Amino acid sequence: MSVLEEMVEEIEGGIKLRIYVKTESPREELKLEYGELVFYTPEPPIAGRANASLKRFLSRIFRIPSGRIEIAYGLRDKVKTVVIRDVDRDHVIESLKKAIKV
Repeated sequence: MSVLEEMVEEIEGGIKLRIYVKTESPREELKLEYGELVFYTPEPPIAGRANASLKRFLSRIFRIPSGRIEIAYGLRDKVKTVVIRDVDRDHVIESLKKAIKV
């Protein structure tokens, strides 16, 4: 089992991920660093802008409406627990593999 497969937790009705968010980055990208998913966004950590950026990014890579993506824990923290509803685990893993910058 790969590190990425271990990060994608299947829950009732969807998938749960833990993502570390780094704000005010020069570009928007997703990386795998030291066994953690790290999302870089140019948005500042104010007024929910970084959270909205994360949801838009995940919506694009998974090709699902952003309404199916919820930040369940960590709205005001750098570490977020994200729940993606009504999506297949294999689809999430493959989409993450394509999106991650090495």
